Amino acid sequence: MGTRLHMAAAPPSDTDESAVLFVDHRAVTAMVDVLHEIVHERLFVLEAPPGDVVSPLALLRLVCTECGPLRVDVRGNELVLVGAQASFRGLADELAEFAAQNDLEEPGMHAHFDRSQDPPPSWIADESLPLVVAGWVSDAT
Repeated sequence: MGTRLHMAAAPPSDTDESAVLFVDHRAVTAMVDVLHEIVHERLFVLEAPPGDVVSPLALLRLVCTECGPLRVDVRGNELVLVGAQASFRGLADELAEFAAQNDLEEPGMHAHFDRSQDPPPSWIADESLPLVVAGWVSDAT
């Protein structure tokens, strides 16, 4: 059985190749702890996202492997992140910084995690989908 936090996810769309994870402050703080401590697999049940998401994802699956950079993918109705513990910690550190420096209740607040950053994070795989982590408030509010 999964753990429920105030999170939602959307797959890439025709206009944006990024997977989007919506979080409130409590959820991102909890995710930072989970990502720092993950050793096997974790499953999270997701809520309906804010705004007009056509095909919301139902689950977030985190899979810790022995080695390798983080790969973000969509499989069926799941947002799946697979990678080594060090890669999850890299994402955790960036999420912690994002949450500390930003008001997640501000409409449009988000951060991009992908190889197009300058410099690209070493913890994310070249073949990974771009990941956007956004505050819970939709741009429409």
